[in-house]
Amino acid sequence: MRELHVDDADIAEAEDDPISRLLTILSRLKKKPIQLQWDIRFFGVDSSDVPLYISLPDVLEIVGGNSMLNISIIQLWAMYMEKLSVEQAQAQVYGFIEPQSIQKSGNTQVQIQQYMKTWMSESGRDIYMAPYIDGSHWQLMEIIPKEYTPWCGFVHYIENQATKLNANYKGLSRSISIARR
Repeated sequence: MRELHVDDADIAEAEDDPISRLLTILSRLKKKPIQLQWDIRFFGVDSSDVPLYISLPDVLEIVGGNSMLNISIIQLWAMYMEKLSVEQAQAQVYGFIEPQSIQKSGNTQVQIQQYMKTWMSESGRDIYMAPYIDGSHWQLMEIIPKEYTPWCGFVHYIENQATKLNANYKGLSRSISIARR
């Protein structure tokens, strides 16, 4: 088998471009998934035993952009966005909600609300990004606690879903504000 040659200029370019960087590890991913080091505490969750693996199909989903991203990819995206917010001195502005902790499967509504209330009260960020899966579509909610406002990036916008979400969030957000006092 012929060994792949990677030019130093290609590596330097890849370091500035996350997609190119992913492409440089495809040959390793063909053999087995890569476990990423991560600190899930920035989601407000204990990370002692939560592994994060990225596989070849995951990378192809990102690069191809034509299939639904799995939760590992969404977590990876959130970690990357957190890194960018730290690098740009915006770490106290933007917070990220751990996507698996707010999914209906495996969590009760009480658990979801408790996680969000605790994390938002303890971290005190101005804006939270909350990736959420609804059916087979990912949605990105932007939550602004001080304004009692969730903004949703719906793939298929449905009016009554936004109304229900807004009503549910207002109650949660007010309890967060009270807990902060």
